[in-house]
Amino acid sequence: MEFGLSEEEQMIRDTAARFAEQEAARRAADADEAELFDRRSFDGMAELGFAALPWPEEAGGAGGGFAGFALALQELSRTSASLGAALWGHAYLAAGPLLRFGGAEAKRRHLGPLMAGTALGAGMLPGAASASSRLRAGAAARRDGDAYMLEGQQGYVLGGAQADLFVVYAETAAERGGGAGGAQGDEGGTRRRKRYTALLLERDLPGLTVRPVTKKLGLRAAGMAHLTFEGCRVPAAYRLGREGRGAEVARTAAAGARCGLASVA
Repeated sequence: MEFGLSEEEQMIRDTAARFAEQEAARRAADADEAELFDRRSFDGMAELGFAALPWPEEAGGAGGGFAGFALALQELSRTSASLGAALWGHAYLAAGPLLRFGGAEAKRRHLGPLMAGTALGAGMLPGAASASSRLRAGAAARRDGDAYMLEGQQGYVLGGAQADLFVVYAETAAERGGGAGGAQGDEGGTRRRKRYTALLLERDLPGLTVRPVTKKLGLRAAGMAHLTFEGCRVPAAYRLGREGRGAEVARTAAAGARCGLASVA
């Protein structure tokens, strides 16, 4: 049995290498020094189809598959790990959850721009979703008619400083369970299990504040940011997956995203 790259995978790798050497390399050092996300290079990658590279053509993607995407990430990250990480986050922390869990309205408005790369997506790092399905999200949302009222904050959103769309995870309601095995001190011998819901937010949403994270030791130009929510009203149509099942969305995103981050490394 022979193992090697297909003709298409070789083409993807070579295209990414040329772009990194001829375009991204010119701005990589300055972007890292200034801690500024290189949107011009991202736009150039999008024109080559990299923003939608891992997703199938029938879903609006470029059909390059995960292997092709991993090869592109490796070549781009030779020049700028920040740029590779931002592309990875766009694809797997934002576009992927919308593709897999988004409703018809959210997909109609935003999936095309994310796939084309005309909109930059961002999401919380997958380390927030542990193997035990627990999320650590500082945001809370309550249902208010046909929307969710979002309060709190979400930290370390990769690509968030310049992003147009965000996937965030907010605590929505708590279940009780356990009986005799419940946590000590809980009324009735029960313990509360946090439930989270995944939501898609637009950058111009009233009450959303984006604060870039600076003075990092690495990925300085990846656009890391903290998000603060004060009375943000998010349409229920922009929920990803079922209410209270945000951990499932995060786990699914993290499964592919970890391999992508390994490619960047």
